[in-house]
Amino acid sequence: MIRTSKHKTSYSNTHKLENYDAFLKEMRRVAKLYVDYLWNTHYEWKDKKDILRTMDITKEKLEVPPYFDYNSIPIETNLSGRAKSSLITQCCGIVKACTEKQRRRLYLLEEKKSNNEVISEKLLENIEKFKPQKPNTENINIEVSSKCSDFEKIESDFFEGFLRLKCLGDDFEMIKIPIKFHKQSNKWKGKAEMLNSFLLCNDKIEIRWKLEVPLKKEGIEVGADQGKDDVLYLSDNQVTPKTNKHGKSLDSIMDKLTRRKYGSKNFKQSQEERKNFINFCINRLNFSHIKKVNLEKIININFGRRMSRKMKRWVSTLIRDKAMRLLEELGVQVKEQSSAYRSQRCSHCGIVLKKNRKGKEYFCHNCGFMIDADYNASINHEVELPDVPIWLSILHLNRTKGFFWKPEGFFGVDGEELRVPHSQEKEVIC
Repeated sequence: MIRTSKHKTSYSNTHKLENYDAFLKEMRRVAKLYVDYLWNTHYEWKDKKDILRTMDITKEKLEVPPYFDYNSIPIETNLSGRAKSSLITQCCGIVKACTEKQRRRLYLLEEKKSNNEVISEKLLENIEKFKPQKPNTENINIEVSSKCSDFEKIESDFFEGFLRLKCLGDDFEMIKIPIKFHKQSNKWKGKAEMLNSFLLCNDKIEIRWKLEVPLKKEGIEVGADQGKDDVLYLSDNQVTPKTNKHGKSLDSIMDKLTRRKYGSKNFKQSQEERKNFINFCINRLNFSHIKKVNLEKIININFGRRMSRKMKRWVSTLIRDKAMRLLEELGVQVKEQSSAYRSQRCSHCGIVLKKNRKGKEYFCHNCGFMIDADYNASINHEVELPDVPIWLSILHLNRTKGFFWKPEGFFGVDGEELRVPHSQEKEVIC
């Protein structure tokens, strides 16, 4: 598990900050030249298995080496070999990140051709539509390794130590940036190992920490449902607080975001407030007795539908990421599973019927069971259920008479097991 802590550079004097800014500027200039060279060059190398690999992005040869010999790139700079070595490794990673998805699409295309399989139009369309674009490195954060940086601890009541940037080049002297620890870094100090690589930003430095946390083997398994009114609802009847100490709720913050101009300073402040509120709520949950959480996985919610401006400000990824970070730190296992039909399923009798859920209330028209809708969905996430097949979702039974979704399978309201329609049987098998 890797965590980061951010530390301001403002404790340095003016001379150090000028040298620091000059070093960042030169590294970014050279990074741009490195990326341009990697993007337009033809390069061959052998991997660990002695297999010949080729990189030529302009000709859709998208294999990117983990490292490139910086001496073979004709660039004039006074950076040291150590600094250039750290930078070329980062640039290779940047280029690989921009080309990886397209490389996988092209690999899948070649596999289908070699196996004489049907090639979908969607795959061909994505290959043509999402061609790799050369990344912009003008304002990237620079990663330095132990080759040209280390952390020097000191005995002080104010500072924890200095980040030393050394062996940078002929034009750059050693830069010692004082680092003051805060709540986040003190949390990891003593528990985690500080890694020998640092991320240099304009006005801050990110320190990475490596922590090994064993997974829990004792406890209960619960389901978790995300929501707008209740940020997270667990199946053991735990629910996040609706408001913070200032009386703010997620709903009120979303209302505020709808009134802010997108991209403005006030909009960004409200975004930060929303993130802080979600963090506050999830931190109030007790996971000491829990060993596994089945977390709702939301993908393309309301995709293709008209949404209110307010609902566009609800971000499920913030809730998911915060929950997964916290659970990882506590050693709790996490399983992401589809949210399809789980909010419509009755946790008491198992029937799936869309009209059962009305906002925050869930009333089952089959058995008369009444419960909070988010609590009902969290219980359904706790239960191990088979995935809903495509042929069943196409029938839209949840909108008409409904169907029973149970651990042993799918059944109609008459009790008969639902099977693949004969007309679709060949398509499913293929």
